[in-house]
Amino acid sequence: MSETFERLPDEKKELITKTCLQEFGRKSYQDANTDVIVKNSDISKGSLYYYFGNKKGVYLYILKISLQRLVSTQYTDDTQITTFHDVLQSAWNNKIKQVKQYPLETVFVNNAAKERCEEVYKEKEEVLQDYMDKGRERSYRTLEKALLSCNLKKNTDLKIAVKGLSIYLNSIIMECLKKYSDKPMVLFEESDSVFAEMEQYLQIFLNGIIAK
Repeated sequence: MSETFERLPDEKKELITKTCLQEFGRKSYQDANTDVIVKNSDISKGSLYYYFGNKKGVYLYILKISLQRLVSTQYTDDTQITTFHDVLQSAWNNKIKQVKQYPLETVFVNNAAKERCEEVYKEKEEVLQDYMDKGRERSYRTLEKALLSCNLKKNTDLKIAVKGLSIYLNSIIMECLKKYSDKPMVLFEESDSVFAEMEQYLQIFLNGIIAK
């Protein structure tokens, strides 16, 4: 991305970004059309490529800016929340707020995760991996706090429990995402029922490490 794009008025940058999100969010990389982007952004194709180099440059920029927005969104952690249920409920509610704030970015990232085009696959996966690493750190902190609120069995290794719970929870989430893969926003519209289902599975896990 060129410095010229950064020097554009914020309103213009956001229009271009939004148009790209809409086009890449509802189509595969190959099917997305830069002609649609330039038309709806009211710029020339020459300008678009001057800003980003080529179509791949546009795609990777939009992916990076989307992930930055999703990662950077912070919500106050209520220190009064102490039970396992409330810790996870608070984290889930924060995620819902984040998605509602950035719906286009959420849909695009979901679409990008399924993208298999060789032209962008390697770079796309590297960007997503960095995002997942940051998300994993935050997730581990949340799960550790949740487990510390429980009366764990004496020989429970907290680090192993956190990692095991993370793997278990991610598997549950992946099952949920499969159900909503073609309509990701519906997952969050039905967030209460999804969270209730997740809690049922989590209780099975907790029965193995919580003292009676």
